[in-house]
Amino acid sequence: YEVHERSTGARRACKIISKKRVEDLELLERELQVLISLDHPNVIRMLSWYESDNNLYVIMELCEGGELFDVIDKREELYSDHLIGSIIRQIFLGVAYLHQVGIVHRDLKLENCLFKTKDMRSCVKLIDFGLAGLKPMYHDKPWLKDVL
Repeated sequence: YEVHERSTGARRACKIISKKRVEDLELLERELQVLISLDHPNVIRMLSWYESDNNLYVIMELCEGGELFDVIDKREELYSDHLIGSIIRQIFLGVAYLHQVGIVHRDLKLENCLFKTKDMRSCVKLIDFGLAGLKPMYHDKPWLKDVL
């Protein structure tokens, strides 16, 4: 949903999570605190979250360019190598940042990459951390950290 911040009028996105669908509310709240701390140009910025009796409301930056999947699916002309390289690089930078802070996305796909604006040259943002693992990812394979 698109919402407006009362104090500034800024446009934001709001994801509503039904508490009935959450198995461990305390764990989800801890994960939200971690996700709110993320700060990278290629990772969706979660700004805050609020709780009501029935739902959690997660407030995020608004991306208006749509999903990478839809943009590719609707476009009829060919893409330049430069544009494709830029998009892939941004996705890799976002994933590398997540790995640096110990988060594994686990659901990386075209539908979970948004363009900040309708311009395909705009910033690409990784979204949807519902399946993300927030445990340290290198604990049993220290050599993997150097490979990634």
